[in-house]
Amino acid sequence: MMILASENALVDYIVRTMPAVDCELVRVGIGDDAAVIRPLGQGYETVVTTDQLVEDKHFTRGTHPAGSLGGKLIARGVSDVAAMGGQPQWFLLSLCLAEWCSEEWIKQFITGLFQTINSLQISGLPLIGGDLASGKIFSAHVTVAGSVLTERALLRSGARDGDSLFVSGKLGGSALGLERLLGGADPDDPAVLRHINPEARLALGQFLVDAGASAAIDISDGLSIDAGRLAKASGLAVEIEAERVPRFAETSDEHVWHGGEEYELLFAAPPTAAIPDELDGLEITRIGTFRAGAGVFRNERGASSAVPIHGFDHLSSKSHVGES
Repeated sequence: MMILASENALVDYIVRTMPAVDCELVRVGIGDDAAVIRPLGQGYETVVTTDQLVEDKHFTRGTHPAGSLGGKLIARGVSDVAAMGGQPQWFLLSLCLAEWCSEEWIKQFITGLFQTINSLQISGLPLIGGDLASGKIFSAHVTVAGSVLTERALLRSGARDGDSLFVSGKLGGSALGLERLLGGADPDDPAVLRHINPEARLALGQFLVDAGASAAIDISDGLSIDAGRLAKASGLAVEIEAERVPRFAETSDEHVWHGGEEYELLFAAPPTAAIPDELDGLEITRIGTFRAGAGVFRNERGASSAVPIHGFDHLSSKSHVGES
């Protein structure tokens, strides 16, 4: 049966494609008007996030592979759960299909989504429902729910005066990859791969809860804007040591400071927290300090200056296609 022949046919294809999952929290999944979820056990809270991909805002169909888009969609939602220190438990998927969406394109999108779930080692993450529609452009929406120990979720507002600012990985690669992708670069270019196949830092987020981190955010819109969000939520300023910021190869300051879709974790921790230089091969770098005041500052060779706060903004006409 053609999967685009009807709404039921596409739902049947998704159900056949998704891996079998036995999740204790899900009593009723796909097949009824709504899913039925059992409450979490004592000592846990639920964290819930939503994310979406919109054609010509987050991607262009001529340059972004369908499978990578499916993977990126679920990685974005899982990354938000990771930033809270949570463990993903289930997700919802809604699709708005454009007239140009071929059967093969949709198959690749769905396959890429489930392959990414497997690569993130959360193969027990069940799809429990969603919605289908058609429209002039393609868009996809995901809702991811996770669990975290009661009152242990990492918030943006927890940093304290004197806490250090840390970041995982290397920055700027995704923005550079987007430039190269739109310029026709080979899809195997390391920066292009960084852009189209982001990784959610689940293990790090859960480690930070036990390590004593005080605040966290994932870098979806850029170092400057997301560091500013941490500082503002915590009622502080943050000073970043420019020489310490880890950079992806061949990136510019614009890529590193203001490029979006990194999905690395940016977090605060007090001096008493034991933060390693790496976790399971993932580099972790201390790049700054929180202090009294407001705003984001760049310290370069002892000279401090305010950093312009800009990055991806969904409502700005200056935002680039393909960013978060």
